Amino acid sequence: MKRVALVTGGTGFLGSWLIRSLISRNCHKIYVLARRDSKHSAKNRVYQALRAHKNGAILHRAHRLVEVVDGDLCELRLGLSRRITHSLLRQITDIFHVGAQADLRAQLATLRHPNVTGTRHVL
Repeated sequence: MKRVALVTGGTGFLGSWLIRSLISRNCHKIYVLARRDSKHSAKNRVYQALRAHKNGAILHRAHRLVEVVDGDLCELRLGLSRRITHSLLRQITDIFHVGAQADLRAQLATLRHPNVTGTRHVL
């Protein structure tokens, strides 16, 4: 069976290592949910995280296997259109949810929305 993964948190340390591992294990397709920021697109943020591993072979394979989906854990349906949501639901076999707000100095109320509500949206 061809494995198709959805990864959240692909711009972070853990998420980018997970993507690298999925590429090494010949995952058929890897969708990475990421949000753009004020300076960089979602795709640029994911590939910047992958470049940090300094593995050219993995980066080369990433261009064939990884598709970045511009979305947001904090939004209903992850900020995706119904069409994209249905397309992903038909394809995905595995979900790896490692997206989170991890600032240990932040207030609990600040962390709750991306971490608790974000997890509900993924589920």
